[in-house]
Amino acid sequence: MAPKAALLFFLWLLIFSFPAESAPPPALIHAHSGVLLECTTGEIVYDKYGDKRMPPASTTKILTALIAIESGRLDEPVTVSERAAKTEGSRMKLTAGQVLSLEELVTGLLLRSGNDAAVAIAEHLAGSVDAFAEQMNRRAYALGALESHFVNPHGLPAQDHYVTARDLARIARCAMQNESFARIVAKRTAEIDWQDTAGLHHQSLRNTNRLLWQLSSADGIKTGTTGEAGACLVASASQDGHRFIAVLLNDPARWQDAEALLRWGFREYVLLTGGHVGDDAGEAVLLGGFSPTVRGRLGDTLYALVKKETAEAALALTVWDEPITAPLERGQKIGTRYYYADGNLISSVDIVAADDAPSASLLAQLLLFYKDCLGSMPCRALL
Repeated sequence: MAPKAALLFFLWLLIFSFPAESAPPPALIHAHSGVLLECTTGEIVYDKYGDKRMPPASTTKILTALIAIESGRLDEPVTVSERAAKTEGSRMKLTAGQVLSLEELVTGLLLRSGNDAAVAIAEHLAGSVDAFAEQMNRRAYALGALESHFVNPHGLPAQDHYVTARDLARIARCAMQNESFARIVAKRTAEIDWQDTAGLHHQSLRNTNRLLWQLSSADGIKTGTTGEAGACLVASASQDGHRFIAVLLNDPARWQDAEALLRWGFREYVLLTGGHVGDDAGEAVLLGGFSPTVRGRLGDTLYALVKKETAEAALALTVWDEPITAPLERGQKIGTRYYYADGNLISSVDIVAADDAPSASLLAQLLLFYKDCLGSMPCRALL
């Protein structure tokens, strides 16, 4: 049996020798829709009607803030319009003519859940709420949030304004990977300054996310409540550099459910690493090159999210492509490293050539063979 065929047969035995067991669900949550997502891998480990379209209330503002931060314009002054100042619902109590920086508006948007701030941001960045909503939909689509649709930047009830818990988790994951966003939503309180015709003023903001006081590992993200959407929460918690995000839509017990869901994630799962991007992955046989082998490196970091009881049996395996033939360019795929746990393929990354590997002519290969096998004169000088 060829080496690769033998290895594939071994993998088949590994996969089918152990019964795959799904993770037991956490304690019953009250949300009409909810998910728990692990941030590093993007894997959703708990799902309760996660693809159901739901009104998002102010969790909409996660996407609004992300777009504002990604604009790179946080230092710009923003003059509050009359329309923004008259926006209903939760507010920063902005008045027409006020001047704040875009960053201060984003802070008020995320901590105080200011609908007035949302409109001011949308008008400043896109010229109108409608134009900004188009930006929101394009950004959501780019993040893979394909089953959601936005028509305003704040989440007040509107026709065709909806999300799924899965989509909202994807958006929140991207947002928490942005250092500026993560820094703001982790604050329990914030102080901002603003100016109007009467001069310079100061305002204190308190985060609406009660989980920041309730759970020591909590570090975000956003609340939301309307009569149509009910009580909503997107919550994040981190332990030892490992983060989970819980999305709860229409949940009358959102604080208790978020804490229970996040604690369950950390209790049940562990994140393993089978090598980091650029790590040496060993050598593979090379045909038609000046060298008989080529060295590989990991093209990306290999992560595996596994149940803790199966972590000790987790296994990383390297499979080289066959045949690997010169010429090769540095970075070209030459193999794959797989991560298995509990008989299941968890993840994989490409192995790439560490260096260029030019092809050798037939004469050169014969001379190199003669040199290697018979210990003759240095053949490379004749090539």
